[in-house]
Amino acid sequence: MSENDVGKSIKPESKRRIQYFVLALAALAVISIIPTPEPLPPEGQRSLGVLAFVAILWTTEAFPLGITALFGVIFLPVLGILRPEDSFVGFGSTALFFLVGALSFSTAMQKTDLHRRVALNFLKSFGGVPR
Repeated sequence: MSENDVGKSIKPESKRRIQYFVLALAALAVISIIPTPEPLPPEGQRSLGVLAFVAILWTTEAFPLGITALFGVIFLPVLGILRPEDSFVGFGSTALFFLVGALSFSTAMQKTDLHRRVALNFLKSFGGVPR
């Protein structure tokens, strides 16, 4: 394969995602290094970089929102901003898992038309009479 073949084999969508990811990483690096007018501790400076990284990926929609959020949560302990236990504390909530499960179940019902079949069987049990 020649060099031209390699460039053509990458899909435009993948190329766009890579470009935005590199842009977000550059923003993370620059913001983490350049001092702010108000002196911030190093952790605060890196936190601003992570915020910029995640904001760029959210606004460009280079990746799904959930993956982008995981990038932010993963960068916090990797860059020494938080301990891993503190970074992932929000994922231990039972309410969060209940909502994720309920939304996943409802999406699966819609994709398979199960919601329509359940509603029609429910209406059939009453014989079409509104009383």
